[in-house]
Amino acid sequence: MRRRLVLGAVPPVLLAACGQAGGGTGGGPATKSEYVVAPLQGSYGDLATDSTRGQPLADFLAKATGLKVKNYPPGDYARAVGGLTDGTLDFAFMPAVLYLRAHDDGGAQVLYRTMRAGPDGKPTAAFTSIVAVRADSGINSMADLRGKRVIGADPSDAAGWVLPAAQLKKAGVDVRKDVTATYAKDGADALVQVLGKKADAAFASRGDLMSAAVLKADADAAKTLKVVTTIEGAPLEVVAARKGLDAKVVDKFKAAFKDLGDAQKASVTTGGKTQPILAQWDVAGLSEARDADFAALREAAKSIGVKLA
Repeated sequence: MRRRLVLGAVPPVLLAACGQAGGGTGGGPATKSEYVVAPLQGSYGDLATDSTRGQPLADFLAKATGLKVKNYPPGDYARAVGGLTDGTLDFAFMPAVLYLRAHDDGGAQVLYRTMRAGPDGKPTAAFTSIVAVRADSGINSMADLRGKRVIGADPSDAAGWVLPAAQLKKAGVDVRKDVTATYAKDGADALVQVLGKKADAAFASRGDLMSAAVLKADADAAKTLKVVTTIEGAPLEVVAARKGLDAKVVDKFKAAFKDLGDAQKASVTTGGKTQPILAQWDVAGLSEARDADFAALREAAKSIGVKLA
């Protein structure tokens, strides 16, 4: 159910200057003969799949805008941030946490946020983040996690790291020095590690509790695990435009992305199966966004000095 937010082996960067107005050093020409779009990404290193999935997306945007569009999966989301900043990318999908960096350091503009199926099956633009422990662990509060083994989904995951880590900081426990912190391949895997007693607490989304991987590890996971706290409103991914693009160009792409989020207008047929283009990444649609939507996430990231690798 959850997406994997994988960062490649690039130098660590800090979410510095969070909360500053978008400006920074980003930019590029106002108009171009070809616009480069970075699609959503799957498992790290699987560029062939990313490229195959991204081409229908680029083709749709080209037809909708009447402009030439190039599909360019950068390999990981950290490079998508770099691409928006140095102008090699014009539009990109990326986790909301990384958008903060692209906005604050590179002046990127958010256009839309992704929507995915929530625990009730209905599309939602935000997940509920949880901190879960084994019910028999003796851990009853966030403060009890001091000195414990904490595992999260990914440092760029709002639900699976940033928001719960910030909540932990409010309880007086710093993930950078007061716990042993590691990362799993996703939120469900983090819960599996707790079930197997390889970690004491997991940062994940509420929907991960009912994932196939968790239920395979323990059919009674809902009883074995205990949720210590929940944090509402964890944003997923965004569609962002780089600084410096002509306003009319941005408007054309904004209209095209809106249609891309409409399953009735944007579909692809592969192997005889027709599905919405965005469904290739389990995305149910797009909703319009503005930077203010991420104020709470920005403050949470700032409070824990999030490092992105």
